[in-house]
Amino acid sequence: MYRLAHDLLDKLVIDNEGRRIGRVDGIIIERHQRAGPRIIAIECGIETLAERLHCGTRLIKALARRLGIARAGEPARIKFEHIEKVGIDVRLSISAEQTGVLEWEDWMRRHIIEHLPGSGAAEDENAEDVDEHGVKGKKDDA
Repeated sequence: MYRLAHDLLDKLVIDNEGRRIGRVDGIIIERHQRAGPRIIAIECGIETLAERLHCGTRLIKALARRLGIARAGEPARIKFEHIEKVGIDVRLSISAEQTGVLEWEDWMRRHIIEHLPGSGAAEDENAEDVDEHGVKGKKDDA
């Protein structure tokens, strides 16, 4: 069991498009009386990490529910069948969007980052156009 934790926990997870989407924070093992234990999934996300570190688990889950995070405080669970390769990192055969790992990141981008000056999204809404005479004015959406 130690070897499994050593070989899998905290490894970088990379989706099928080569994007780094987090780290392996937990391992889900199913016990069978006849066949022995087998890995059925890995978990990624702040919920599992908080549980592993024994700090703030209830707070994180309550916050996720309050903010409307789709998983509502449950960790992103990636089935073992979607793991393509385990080496220096863990390579998946599916995209990040299919895993649910990016839900916190997506929420932060939509509700906080996009509203900050200099984020790009806020600039587009308030950008001014300069016409051929050098006169500034709001961009026309037409």
